[in-house]
Amino acid sequence: MARNTGILSSTYGAGLFSSTDNASNWSETSNGLTSYLAYSLAESDNNIFAGTYNGIFLSSDNGANWIDISNNIANRQVFSIAVSDPYIYAGTGGGIYVSTDNGASWTTHNYFPFGDENTLANDGNRIFAGTGIGVYVSTDHASSWTAINNGLTNTDVRSIAISGNKIFAGTQRGVFLTTNDGANWTRINTGLTNLSVRALCVVDSTIFAGTFGGGVFMSINYGINWVEANNGLAYKYITSLATYNNDLLDGTYSSGVWKCPLSEMVDIPEAEIYQDCINLSPNPATSEITVDLSGSPDQISKIVILDIKGTEVKHLQKSGNSFQIQISDLPQGIYILRLFKGNFFQVKRFIKI
Repeated sequence: MARNTGILSSTYGAGLFSSTDNASNWSETSNGLTSYLAYSLAESDNNIFAGTYNGIFLSSDNGANWIDISNNIANRQVFSIAVSDPYIYAGTGGGIYVSTDNGASWTTHNYFPFGDENTLANDGNRIFAGTGIGVYVSTDHASSWTAINNGLTNTDVRSIAISGNKIFAGTQRGVFLTTNDGANWTRINTGLTNLSVRALCVVDSTIFAGTFGGGVFMSINYGINWVEANNGLAYKYITSLATYNNDLLDGTYSSGVWKCPLSEMVDIPEAEIYQDCINLSPNPATSEITVDLSGSPDQISKIVILDIKGTEVKHLQKSGNSFQIQISDLPQGIYILRLFKGNFFQVKRFIKI
């Protein structure tokens, strides 16, 4: 979990660890925990909540000390936590519990019939539960739940990520997307060579998927296609993903935390419209880049330029097979150019200096 004061990491059997130097060094911070099997973390104001095999714990001093706030939670295996002030949601092996007083008391309105709540996510108005038999949504702070599984051909949901009207579900058979609040799901696995998706992380329009055995994959087009992003990653069993200080942090199964600058993750294979379709020059560039491409000159090229975090910074259309794009207004950095022409597209990188 990334915080203003540093990073806090849960482990499976070794407790909690914190880092204040961008994950270069870690210190154990488990004082007061009665279980070192820690599944999940969440933050609300100055309070940190940790879900463990033996209940939910609270720290109000940056993780230095923890107190048990499980109180009337019947099933103490807390797999997931989500916060939407003043509501705190705890997903357990026996349903979802809700607190509005920082864990002093808990209530449950609905005992889920399907066991473990693998993941929880919220968009401020709704709470989503990823479970062993699909995705459920509540619009009344967990008082009632509705299944939203149409098109979800694998219902073992391990992770959920939300970006605007797009909801992504990571399952044991890949990633699914809905853009209509779960009325329909579409499988989006092109290029995803490992389908056991345990973690999802969205950075603007770029989405990262952590797989169990295949490492990290990234998509800069909301899952239309995926490419591996494993350069330097020696251990590919990913259980969690987060961003901190322009780094992507990978939590792994039994091999610690790995990090990679987001700026280095633009080194991805470049799809082709036609053979040797597109060339950018100069690269690096200062004020403009020239785009030369092959194919029909009558077709309009649609161009989207993204910064390294996936934020769209330019959107334009050009005709012909050679044209210029002004970039003098862009800050220095690495950019991704996506060019669409006819039924094909290509991705290129360039540097503004």
